[in-house]
Amino acid sequence: AGSSAQVICAICLGKHPISEVASCNRSKLWNGQPAFSTRIGKRIQSRDGAPLCIGWQRPAGCSSRDHPERHACSGCGGTRHGACDCPLTQEN
Repeated sequence: AGSSAQVICAICLGKHPISEVASCNRSKLWNGQPAFSTRIGKRIQSRDGAPLCIGWQRPAGCSSRDHPERHACSGCGGTRHGACDCPLTQEN
């Protein structure tokens, strides 16, 4: 049952089975807009190469103050939310 759970992908901001999001490397968001980030192995980074915090993209966010420069949304680049809270995420 867990493999059918739909979650927000940090790269394309679309809803996909949890088993698929770790391999997403689309160049566009689910809505056709250019993606802000890309996946390099298990890491994500902005298109200009800046590393992004994966924890920040999740619903619980990241409370670490050790890397504030990595706390940007992987979907749009905004610094007030991560991918799960991005206004560009797929609604349904």
